[in-house]
Amino acid sequence: MEPNLTASKHQQMTSNSFRQWSSEQRVGINNRSRMLLFWNPHCVSLEIKQWEEPFIHTIIQCKVVGTYYAVTFVYGQLSIPSRRHMWESLHQIATTMDLPWLIMGDFNSPLSSSDKCGGMDVTSYASADFLEFVIMAGMEDLHATGCKFTWTNGREVCKLDRAMVNKTWLEQDKSSVAEFRPPGIFSDHASCIVSILEPQRPQAKSFKFYNMWTTHHDFSRLVQENWTLANSMIREGVCQFKLKQKLLLLKKPLQQLNKESYQHIQERAKRGQIHLEEVQERVLTRGSVDEEYKEARNAADLLAQAEYLFYQQRANQKEQQKERNNGH
Repeated sequence: MEPNLTASKHQQMTSNSFRQWSSEQRVGINNRSRMLLFWNPHCVSLEIKQWEEPFIHTIIQCKVVGTYYAVTFVYGQLSIPSRRHMWESLHQIATTMDLPWLIMGDFNSPLSSSDKCGGMDVTSYASADFLEFVIMAGMEDLHATGCKFTWTNGREVCKLDRAMVNKTWLEQDKSSVAEFRPPGIFSDHASCIVSILEPQRPQAKSFKFYNMWTTHHDFSRLVQENWTLANSMIREGVCQFKLKQKLLLLKKPLQQLNKESYQHIQERAKRGQIHLEEVQERVLTRGSVDEEYKEARNAADLLAQAEYLFYQQRANQKEQQKERNNGH
C-alpha cells in the first residue's frame, strides 16, 4: 500500500523489480495510487472480489498445495467517521465467510489502550468500531514477531498495522506468523510479512477454565445441557474415562462462550462502565429511572466482576508458577 506512488513510479517498479509479476492499482487524488497489489502468478492465482477505497478483498489459491484463502488488504482512512463504511463492508464479508481469512494492513486505528505509548490516551470511542468488528467476526491477531508498535511520528508510538485471522484459519492450524520489520527511510509504518507454512501438529495446549465464565447467565444451562448430552453419548468405559470425555465435550462450548462474551474483557468492561455512566447521567438529569438503567447497571457490574476474576486468576497462576520455579 503506497499512497504517494505516481503512474511513472508504478511502471518503473513493475519493470525493475516485479517484471514477471501481475499487478493491480487504483489511483486516488492527484493521480497517485492509494493501494497497489503485486502477486506472482506462477505461485498463486488471485481473484479480486471487492475493491473499495480502504481495502482490497481477494481470494487466493496456492498453486503448490491447492489451498484457498480469503485475504483482505486494508488501508483505513484517518478519521473515525470515514472508517465506518469500511467496518460495515467488512461486517458484510464476515457474515458469509467460510474460508480461512486473513486481514492485514494499516487499520489507522488502535484496538486497545495497550496499542499506544505517548500522546493522548486511546479512548473507547476511538477503538469501539474496530473492537465491535473483531468480536463479531471472531478475528484474532496472528502470532507476531518483530516490532510491537508499527508507527511513530517521533513523539508517540502506536500499533496501527495488524495481521488478523478468523476461527477457520486457526482451526486449520496454518502455522503462520506475521513479522513486523522496521520501516526504514521510505515509510513511517513497519512493514508486515506473513509467512504461511504447512500445518504442523505440536503438542496441544492445556485447556484453561476461567472463573469469570461462571458470571454468565447462561453458564449453568450450557454446562447442564452439554453434560446431559454427554450422558446420552458416552455409555461405556470406567468412571474416569467417562468424566474425561464429558469434559472434552464441554471444551468447545466454553471456548465459544469465552469468545462471544469475554474476549478482550478489559475493553468490554470499560465500555460497559462508560455506557452505564451515560445512562446514569440521563436518569439523573431527567429524574426518571427506566429499564435501560437497570440493564446497564447489571451489565456493567457483571463485566466488572468478570474482569476482576480474570486478573485475580492470572495473578494467582503467576504466583503459583513462581513458587514452582523457586522450588526447583
